[in-house]
Order: sequence, then C-alpha cells, then structure tokens
Amino acid sequence: MLIVHSALGYCVLLVIAHLSGRRTRPIPSKTIAMATVLQLLLAAILLQSAIRSLVFSLASDLTTLLKTTKAPLLAIPVNSVALRALYTI
Repeated sequence: MLIVHSALGYCVLLVIAHLSGRRTRPIPSKTIAMATVLQLLLAAILLQSAIRSLVFSLASDLTTLLKTTKAPLLAIPVNSVALRALYTI
C-alpha cells in the first residue's frame, strides 16, 4: 500500500507541474520518462545503506563547514571520513 501511495503522490506532482507550467507547447513524453527513470535510479542508490550513510554524512559535514565560514577552510580539522574523502578527490 505504501508503494501505491508513493506512486500516486509522484503522479500527482507530475500533474501539478504540468498544469502550472507556462509553456505554450507540451513537454515531450521522452523528457518526462527520462526524469522519472533518473528519479527512480537516485532513490535506488540512496536506499543502499552504505551509500546513504556516506551521502548524508557528507551533507552533514558540509553543513557544519558552511556554519563555520569565518574560519579558513584549511584550519577546520578534518575529522570526518566523508570530508577526508572529499579532500582526497
């Protein structure tokens, strides 16, 4: 039932986006299909626990980094695995 509820919500959002658009020509079906596939792919990636924890850990660390913008970037200690991975890229 949860999957049906989620799918219906996604369809409602697509309809709202379509109705609120100010374009004079319709959006191509191929574009909508590709966006839906990308959305499902991103959801599948984020449902993997190892990747999810890395992504949200990185987001948390970057949020902390943004809160301390008065300090120079290199003066902030790199305690997080996610930020260490970011610095090595």
